[in-house]
Amino acid sequence: MDTRVDGKLNHSQCSPLVQRGWVFGLYLRGWFCVAVILFAEQNVGWAQADSPAFREVDVIFAKHCYKCHGARKQESGIRLDRRHDLLQGGDYGEPILSPGKPSDSRLLPILAGDVDGLRMPPEGPLLTRREISIIRDWIVAGANMPLGGKDVRLDHWAFRTPNRPKIPTLSEPYVSWPTTAIDQFILQRLQEASLSPSDDALRSIWIRRLFLVALGIPPSPNEVARFESDTRPDAYARVVDQVLASPRYGERWGQHWLDLVRFGETHGFETNRERAGAYHYRDYVIRSLNADTPYDRFVLEQIAGDSMDVEAGTGFLVAGPHDLVKSPDKNLTQMQRQDELADIVGVTGTTFLGLTLGCARCHSHKFDPVTQRDYYAIQAVFAGVQHGGRAFVRPPEQQRQLTTARADLARLEAELASHRSQGTPSIVVMDESASTPSTDARGVQWLVDEINQVNLSGGTQRGAIADPGGPGWLPASLNGGSYRWAPSVANLPIVGYQPRINGRAHVWLSWGAGWESHCTSVKYVLDRDGAVETTDDRQTIATVNQQYSARQQGIDRNELGRPPQRALWSGIWDAGIHTFQANTRILVIADGGGAVTFDQVWLLPINNLKSAADRDAREPLPLRNAVRPEGVNVERFPSRSAKYVRFVIEGTSGGKPCIDEIEIWAGSTNAALRANGAIATCSSTLPGYEIHQLEHIHDGRYGNSYSWISDENNGGWIEIELPKTTSIDRIEWARDRTGRFKDRLATAYRIEVSVDGEHYEVVTRGSDRLPYGTQPLARLDFRAPTRKQADALERDIQRLSGLRRQVADSSVQTVAYIGNFNQPGPIHRLHRGDPSMPREEIAPNTVEFLGSLKLEMDAAEKQRRVAFARWVISKENPLTTRVIANRVWQHVFGRGIVDTPSDLGINGVAPTHPALLDWLATELVTHGWSLKHLHREIFLSRTFRQDSRPRTTALRSDSGNQLLWRFSPRRAEAEVIRDMMLTTSDDLNLQAGGPGFSLFEVEAENVRHYFPRLEFGPDSWRRMIYATKVRQERVAVFGLFDCPDASQTVSKRSRSTTPLQALNLFNSKFTMDQSRRLADRAEAATANASDSVSDAVDLLFIWCLGRLPQAAEKTVSVQLVDGEGLEAMARVLLNTNEFLFIP
Repeated sequence: MDTRVDGKLNHSQCSPLVQRGWVFGLYLRGWFCVAVILFAEQNVGWAQADSPAFREVDVIFAKHCYKCHGARKQESGIRLDRRHDLLQGGDYGEPILSPGKPSDSRLLPILAGDVDGLRMPPEGPLLTRREISIIRDWIVAGANMPLGGKDVRLDHWAFRTPNRPKIPTLSEPYVSWPTTAIDQFILQRLQEASLSPSDDALRSIWIRRLFLVALGIPPSPNEVARFESDTRPDAYARVVDQVLASPRYGERWGQHWLDLVRFGETHGFETNRERAGAYHYRDYVIRSLNADTPYDRFVLEQIAGDSMDVEAGTGFLVAGPHDLVKSPDKNLTQMQRQDELADIVGVTGTTFLGLTLGCARCHSHKFDPVTQRDYYAIQAVFAGVQHGGRAFVRPPEQQRQLTTARADLARLEAELASHRSQGTPSIVVMDESASTPSTDARGVQWLVDEINQVNLSGGTQRGAIADPGGPGWLPASLNGGSYRWAPSVANLPIVGYQPRINGRAHVWLSWGAGWESHCTSVKYVLDRDGAVETTDDRQTIATVNQQYSARQQGIDRNELGRPPQRALWSGIWDAGIHTFQANTRILVIADGGGAVTFDQVWLLPINNLKSAADRDAREPLPLRNAVRPEGVNVERFPSRSAKYVRFVIEGTSGGKPCIDEIEIWAGSTNAALRANGAIATCSSTLPGYEIHQLEHIHDGRYGNSYSWISDENNGGWIEIELPKTTSIDRIEWARDRTGRFKDRLATAYRIEVSVDGEHYEVVTRGSDRLPYGTQPLARLDFRAPTRKQADALERDIQRLSGLRRQVADSSVQTVAYIGNFNQPGPIHRLHRGDPSMPREEIAPNTVEFLGSLKLEMDAAEKQRRVAFARWVISKENPLTTRVIANRVWQHVFGRGIVDTPSDLGINGVAPTHPALLDWLATELVTHGWSLKHLHREIFLSRTFRQDSRPRTTALRSDSGNQLLWRFSPRRAEAEVIRDMMLTTSDDLNLQAGGPGFSLFEVEAENVRHYFPRLEFGPDSWRRMIYATKVRQERVAVFGLFDCPDASQTVSKRSRSTTPLQALNLFNSKFTMDQSRRLADRAEAATANASDSVSDAVDLLFIWCLGRLPQAAEKTVSVQLVDGEGLEAMARVLLNTNEFLFIP
């Protein structure tokens, strides 16, 4: 009878033969029986009374197999006394046992001698038919084996359920040091190593550390000062609570998560095309972290959010790279699909479980107890996941907000309809860059010999070359990038603008500003007869101070301060309405010393108005937004009768022009449609392309595949003859309404109409638009006839822009890249991971040693993911809470308690503070899986509060600071560095969510090419987490600071130090622009100070480093500013370690 108790022999109940030892066994049964007893005894750990089906199999294995495949020896890595090893398959990487399926179990043909060249056992008698039958019946019954004698790997610390450890009791002199339980665990280890904690950091350092770790941006000087003066006992807690409530928290910690889940917004591989709608997952992560969504729910939403009305969460599953290029070869296609599923299985294992499941794809895991069957069981869970976008319905509250916003938008657009801008084909633009010698031609005459050109200063500040414009001012691109200047000659004309028009006209002026050397009194004089010799017919229409911009005219210099000492564009100065004769000129005359500058002048004839009184004397220049390569360009004009409409192209963005459709509107009817009888003709058509034919210009279909291309570089014309003479007031046209193609855009053009086909009238031109490439300004789409109405209109336009963004970003149904789900077919274990070598079918499940999902082979797709997600967060899974607790610790202190944060398995690094890790894991669950609670505990600990300065004695014992006897300073990540720069210059755009901004210029070929963007403005001054994440491309400057590529999961960024980092950061255009803007900010803030340089240096230190300069620093800094300017000082501070490091 079986006398085993708890897996061991009960010798008190054994037969006398057994009690007397192996000698009696030898005497009675012979040497072979001794071997059976010995090998049986070495494997009794797993044989129990509750496994009757295995008893006979056990005896057979002991008789024939355990000598080579038992506890003491495992030939070929195969061990038969443990079920786990039978399923794992040894060195061959293929299970030799398939429970319930004897035909799929390789063990049977091997033991039966049916495998050529393989005899088992190699010596002695083969198994009998009865013995083979016993083993087959056992396999059919499920191959159950007793639970005792489990795999020693299962005793690994991470595979044991975390229990809340007892908080250590401390001894003097540090009994009063801890502020949280965390400190007691840390201090216990320090005392064991004869180490002591460091003193508290200065409050100014602690709050900067907290803000950079928790939010990724530095505190404001006011926040630092307020905290330093707060004597209340809960001062630290108040700041921590403020930080955790900030929306910046989700942006900072969301970046850590996006690194981990390999989030990117291009597909990668050779085409690397853009991935539309991917940003919805990024926004979901940020929202969830800000809302402190319980982590267990956060996990559920990302694996099976579609079952919980949280559609965006499943973006996790398809956040990785995806090969769009499919092969006609069946085997290659199958391998691509296996690679896709391997990505999903692998990232799920590393992210949530801290297991490298991918290592079991081709064979059972070499270190962890994860079999190849386990891998394919998890693959079966996700086998229905497909890359792609799908429409998802936003939550009810967002839908209600959208309904309200739409109603408000419709109401406001109706109110503003009467103010919509129309084209102004008669506007006259006179550019200072081209001089004409003739007094009879329209243009600019230089009246002195010495004329010089100045290029605008770089950057995006007001008037600089990349100034994008804004409420109340136009972008500097309108200026063309430069202005002219000449030395002043008192009361003598420098230049003459001759528009060659008769009648009344509205005049707008511009000039070069920004330098103290410019003339402070320059007159613009209307010379009616155009003769310089006569002066009695002159009228001064404007006097300006050219050191300052148009918006600064009339403001006291003491209030303005010193000019910025940069070459800037003035912007537009409205000089009012005046009467012109054919020869009338506008002369520029200096009324004092200094350089006289001159730039473009615009005139709008107003003869068609009832009287000058109908116009306001201070109206904005009536320009329209630039033409757009994507979407529709609208041309509005007063109603005209027309039968012929001609679109004449005079210039393009490059190459031969392309138009996908021209629509000519008579009220709500498109009169240009070919289906309605309209006829199109053109100057030429590019030959050889069926998709680019004249017939497409008015066939009602949009996109590049239904377009016309001229066969003339930068030119061509199209004419549409309407079925009958029709009253029209609007024309709409586009390069490619789908937005895919942005080349070949008509940028210079005119549209003219005719009733008889002989006499044409120009109704609109491209010349009254901003230069191509200029960002649109909503206010240019509208006009107000009076200043009072203009002020009200400006407010309405700002509201209109906000409503449009809200509606655009909150569509009821949005396509997001969050995956599609289909019911999968059978999943087989693949021998050596080869799709052409399928083995037994596998049911969806998890790693067997940690539990079972108990799902059928044909379980519904969604049911599989829901069951798996619930197992991930279940109590029987010991990994999930430890993994996330360790990640939180890692991103606070720069190193995890386990320094391999995505591998807590046997091959991972052992924890430095295992009890603390278990305390954090259980603390998380106890407090509702709240990550913010965990953060609060850590941030309020004395451990986090420690000073970061090294101590010699401590360094000898623990040079890596693994025991945390101080806070380890570390260089901030690339995103934090960029965000800090923008914060210090006061440029950081805190717009949250929605489509990101690009740090690249994209060449949209079949294979995308990405080139670093060189110019930046408010749209790209958002936090870097909102930059479109491009795989396989390094972001200029900041990419050198170890930005992950997003082609694979990154749980811990590397921290390299290279000369290129320093050189790029110091010399990059972005750094120089931000240095300039930071200097401008300091200069503006100290313009009225008695010692502006000293005060400006103080401000730079406070904004950049969070402190005032020390005496020696102050002396050197003032000297640098006196010699090189504030910009150089700002640039130095932005490159210091003190600025770049988390202290």
